[in-house]
Amino acid sequence: MSSPSSNFLPQSLAQSLEEATPSSKSDDYESPLTSTFRLLRKRLCCSSSPSSLSSLSSYASAASSPFPPPFPLLGIFLLTAPDAVTAYVLRFLGAKECGENLGLTSKKYQEVMKTNVHAWWMFNRDANKLPFDSSTAPMRTVSSLRTLYISNPSVPLDMSLPTALLHVPPNGTITISPGHHNFSKTLTLARNSPFTIMGQDECTLEIVTEESDKPLFNVRRGEVTFVNLNMKHSSRGTNIWGGQACVHVKPLSCSSAVSPSHGFGHGHGKPRPRAIFTDCNLTSSTGRGLVVIAGEGYLSSSTVSGCAATGVYVGSNGHGAEAAVVGIKDSEISGNGVGHHPSLNNQFGEYVNRGHSGVYVQDGSAYVIDSNVSYNTFTGISGSAQDGCRIVSFANTVSGNEPNQTQLPQLGSPSRNICRVVSYENNDRNVIQRILEDMEEMEWDEIMEYVFNVEGVEEMELFE
Repeated sequence: MSSPSSNFLPQSLAQSLEEATPSSKSDDYESPLTSTFRLLRKRLCCSSSPSSLSSLSSYASAASSPFPPPFPLLGIFLLTAPDAVTAYVLRFLGAKECGENLGLTSKKYQEVMKTNVHAWWMFNRDANKLPFDSSTAPMRTVSSLRTLYISNPSVPLDMSLPTALLHVPPNGTITISPGHHNFSKTLTLARNSPFTIMGQDECTLEIVTEESDKPLFNVRRGEVTFVNLNMKHSSRGTNIWGGQACVHVKPLSCSSAVSPSHGFGHGHGKPRPRAIFTDCNLTSSTGRGLVVIAGEGYLSSSTVSGCAATGVYVGSNGHGAEAAVVGIKDSEISGNGVGHHPSLNNQFGEYVNRGHSGVYVQDGSAYVIDSNVSYNTFTGISGSAQDGCRIVSFANTVSGNEPNQTQLPQLGSPSRNICRVVSYENNDRNVIQRILEDMEEMEWDEIMEYVFNVEGVEEMELFE
């Protein structure tokens, strides 16, 4: 059975109806469900009425015309057809259209939206809001599925990203549709409760602004997890410590940078801002990739590359090694420090010179594990403060950087005594692999403590 061409029923809906139409038992038998589909498709597909169902509210004004569209048939269908069938029509309209306009046309339609579990399940599925194991989702109530939908806003299907950042509930997830999403203003994150921003497929967020030293994301408070996002940054200015970065993590007040009692991870008092990246790409054509000052930043299976300045910068504003923490695992920090592109801000005389590290620790701690840190235009991994600087490099590929690969604080300094470099070169590869496997099920706090204290490995001796 093929779907007839139509000026009224959109092809996507006609195809859904066609796929859902049950096959007849025999040539002489037609079930009531099949009859319902046949009537719907015949009356809607063969009508010369409006070409879109995208706005039910438009029917209210059109109904007073001498030749109103045959929406009463659709209304009767929504109220009388089986829920599984009605769900396909509601699915085409979408959750936002149904919620905003369908309920305005009739109280009966409001009842449809309150009782059709199948529709709400498909709304969540189409917007990628269902849990990974959604086998039991159709058995849930409308209330639970509606709560799931509202608690996980979709951009731009439901609202813009700035609006979603205001309304996402604690532990909620903002999903962003595939494509290139442009911004001219910094997205500031200062929530007390954790939440996630997740991109679907190829999803790119980019800021290009004439304002000076404005990052794409400015994480000031709370915990945010970024998943599957390409992040690009470009702005005026040269303050690579004060906002000239793709993502900038710094508390509202650096007095909230407190030292944890156990030496790793979170401490007491005010929680410092925490940004977690999984399967993300960060780049800045005018500044740094990730800046963490008196906060926390963690990258897993991510890339920071092609930045004008440092790939990842860590600083604690003099509060010590525990007050700023960065963890990098199974990631790539490469090709950074290329300098400012001369055509961007030439008229303002604003440049970032070439020659920056892949990972640079002013003071604070950096744990770089099983990653590739290569072809940066200064050092690969380096730290400078003689006190309050910790670098732990474990099983990394560090090569092609100019002029040094790994540069630690001065020998004999307090900082040097809390640094550790372990590579494949002077260790049994199987031992290293076993240690890495042990970390796979650990959280970041556990990983950092484990890799700093792990025994049975030889450390590299760096004399520079």
